[in-house]
Amino acid sequence: MIEKVKFEDLMKFRGLVTVELFDAQTGKLQERVQKENFIAVGNKKWWALLQRNSIINKMPSALKDVLQSFEVWPSSDTFFNRICLTDYTGEEEPEKEWYLPGNLIGAIDIRNIATSTHAKAGVLNLNESFISRELIHLVGDFSTDKGNGVFQSIGFINSSEAYNSYGNHVWANLGFTEVLKYLGGGTSSNLITKMEKRLIYCNYVAGNNSTPFYYFDLENGEDLQVLFTPSSALSRTGLANNGQNLYVSQNGYTIREYALDGTLVKTITTQVPGLQGIYFDKEENVFYVTSSASGNNPIDFPWNMCLYKLNEVGEILEIIPFLLEDPSYRIRGRLSDGTFVFQSANSILFQNFERVDYSIYSFQVPTTNTYGVTVEKENNIFFGIAFSSITNYNIIKIYPAAMNSRVLLSAPQTKTNAQTMKVTYDLYYTDWTKL
Repeated sequence: MIEKVKFEDLMKFRGLVTVELFDAQTGKLQERVQKENFIAVGNKKWWALLQRNSIINKMPSALKDVLQSFEVWPSSDTFFNRICLTDYTGEEEPEKEWYLPGNLIGAIDIRNIATSTHAKAGVLNLNESFISRELIHLVGDFSTDKGNGVFQSIGFINSSEAYNSYGNHVWANLGFTEVLKYLGGGTSSNLITKMEKRLIYCNYVAGNNSTPFYYFDLENGEDLQVLFTPSSALSRTGLANNGQNLYVSQNGYTIREYALDGTLVKTITTQVPGLQGIYFDKEENVFYVTSSASGNNPIDFPWNMCLYKLNEVGEILEIIPFLLEDPSYRIRGRLSDGTFVFQSANSILFQNFERVDYSIYSFQVPTTNTYGVTVEKENNIFFGIAFSSITNYNIIKIYPAAMNSRVLLSAPQTKTNAQTMKVTYDLYYTDWTKL
């Protein structure tokens, strides 16, 4: 009998944030708040992966490749490198927060002393910061013209921007993956949607094609199965569901609705040309679609740089211009806070159109294969598939970022141009010499 072994998590993290506001003229302390931040589930997963990989990285490929060739390898430099202040007031959710929500008010990069003139850029204070065997003590300063506004959340992200770059589009380092089924992969284009415990898949096809639709059962993990083969050929540029039936956007104006046995329920002719990507919002009972058409739409924006909200008969209810003006992104789903998810090849983009500034965030899925992705809205987790045949495919679960831990302060804090501000982060961990 093999006994289960419990491994103690030796790296016990504890984070403490301190915010201090000073009168710029007198230097007098006006406000001081302090609170511990949560350690997000992404951080815990990152650390567990890092511990494992530190052991197996140098082992023969025959041993490690089946597992590691399809996972992103987290490294020590993707833990976190930037402290960000945002106006987000939502409750802390350690088990499902993968990115930092809200509009950016200020940020401190810990990799170097930033020389940015950006209005949100704080400066790492090397004189007051230090590192010991059980504590990382980081201090960032904001002058009177930096970091002004109202904030309540402070988060810790792994930005892949340069240390002195403070653009509103935040590029995260790679998300990381859990292999659900590994059968060799493939590089064909893919579409995928999640319905209850099933992942439903079909090939992306610009021209008409009658290849099957497949499904993968997440509960039993059996091999990919044929769901149905359509009775007539069709193009497939997007795949979604309403909880009962499938929606397939076509390379034109139409959306087809299919029952799971392959019966064509109806065809919807929309007002959007060149459909490329579809998401059905069950709460709103509407479609969100993207387009590949290059001409201008009714609000005089390019068709391929907007998101379109459609009613059930395909009429346009709202046209929403992209925050990031890139025509290659296609709608894939939504996160639990309403943020929309887009995909372009291996890049995943979040855009929240209700926010003004710090509302765009992106990460990458593994680059060795081409994946279609879909979003599990309840937990903000992604699923992806790389496919070349029913016996040659990979299915993965994707966690959007290695870490985002956050603290929600007890009350909003306001910084003005008559104040300076000091933000201190103390990250406590186990002293290895005391183990």
